[in-house]
Amino acid sequence: MELYSGFITSPCGIIEIRANHNAVFSIQFVDTVTIANENVVISQSKQELHEYFNGKRTEFTMPIQYIKSIYSTKVYEACMQIPYGTTTTYKNIAYTISSPQSVRAIGNVLHNNPILIVIPCHRIVHVSHSKQGYKGGIWRKQLLLDLEKKYI
Repeated sequence: MELYSGFITSPCGIIEIRANHNAVFSIQFVDTVTIANENVVISQSKQELHEYFNGKRTEFTMPIQYIKSIYSTKVYEACMQIPYGTTTTYKNIAYTISSPQSVRAIGNVLHNNPILIVIPCHRIVHVSHSKQGYKGGIWRKQLLLDLEKKYI
């Protein structure tokens, strides 16, 4: 199966989008741009991310695909239910997925989030509401939260 990639420059830095013919399977922050090989899925994703960063999109419609365990799928799906411009805690996610003792496990799953921003793990904060743990760095997490609050 052919793989595709594209890049956008955002307030958070360079973002690489990777997809196959049908869906996005990776959105990550990167330090450099390499050769892009875009398709329709990449083009749609770039457009939606540009709209998000400009306050014109609160939900994503791009097709996504991730191959994970049943548990991580529950975590990612719960994460995608967090409304734009709001936050919740790891503990609340644990209760949402009927696994109240799994706060640490949720943090581990989200550390491996393959599709940043679209699976909005930046909206999950520590019970003390401190901004802890984000794969892209705490400064990016804060920037994304501030951006969303600005446009609600």
